[in-house]
Amino acid sequence: MGNDPVRIGEQLRSDAVGTWHRAEQSGQPRTLRILREDLVGREDARLLFEEEVRRIRRLDHPALLGVHHVGASGERPFLLTDPIDGETLADAAPLPEQAVAALG
Repeated sequence: MGNDPVRIGEQLRSDAVGTWHRAEQSGQPRTLRILREDLVGREDARLLFEEEVRRIRRLDHPALLGVHHVGASGERPFLLTDPIDGETLADAAPLPEQAVAALG
């Protein structure tokens, strides 16, 4: 991340291996995905997290999550991405029948 420090904000979500935090870098909204603190030292969790990061980084499309930085070294690997705290399909639920058919 060099000269562009990241400000880490509130936790947005948590799952089996990581947490998602609101973040900001150079005035731009970002999301920080980081290995859960309680899993530090667990090789199985680290491998699973690193595989997730590898898969996300391989995807390159304007409609998908953009990756800005990956930190693979250290105790807690992380991923800095586009923000994920916008609207979701759950926010739009229940979807109209035509929208559900289009998604299928």
